[in-house]
Amino acid sequence: MKAVTVIFNVSIQEEVIAEVRSVGIEAFTQWPRIIGQGPGTGPRMDSHVWPGANTGLLLIVDDDTAVRVMSVLQELHDSPEGRQAGIFAYVTPVEQYLR
Repeated sequence: MKAVTVIFNVSIQEEVIAEVRSVGIEAFTQWPRIIGQGPGTGPRMDSHVWPGANTGLLLIVDDDTAVRVMSVLQELHDSPEGRQAGIFAYVTPVEQYLR
């Protein structure tokens, strides 16, 4: 099992969720508002001075699905829309979980 964490600008939420669903993922956890600063996007602090916010998804999936979801997210990341909005994802192993 793998955990895929995805952090992205709220402006592309529909696109990200559509890509996640396109590989058969139906269950996820979402953090609605995440603030911070990426290396190329500048601060997103959800304030008047630094407007904008990110959101995040956590997906717990099998190894093959993790590869597929990272592939579709990479395509979105490489698109003009993804580069402008900002999206970051990474995979970590899930060693144990409740059944």
